[in-house]
Amino acid sequence: MNSFKINRLIDLIEEIKKLDEMILMHRNQGNDDFMSSQYESKKSKLMKELISDLAANSNESPEVFKTIGKIIFKFYPNDSSKKHSDLEQIVAAID
Repeated sequence: MNSFKINRLIDLIEEIKKLDEMILMHRNQGNDDFMSSQYESKKSKLMKELISDLAANSNESPEVFKTIGKIIFKFYPNDSSKKHSDLEQIVAAID
């Protein structure tokens, strides 16, 4: 990966961090679910972009997949509130 692509990925990470701060702020205030849902939606879009760009610009090495896993764990550490039955079937296949 060239330095431009690396800097772009780092910029995406920084933007996601800022969105996390905004989400936390609105959740702590407890009075604006609309705004926090808007920030969460934007975060999801940026996460998709980050992971897609990282995977597309890699040599598909296990290290890249581990990095993607670290990114997901960092920004969604305990996010088990939303269940997707299709995904549960996939997780069951892993176990």
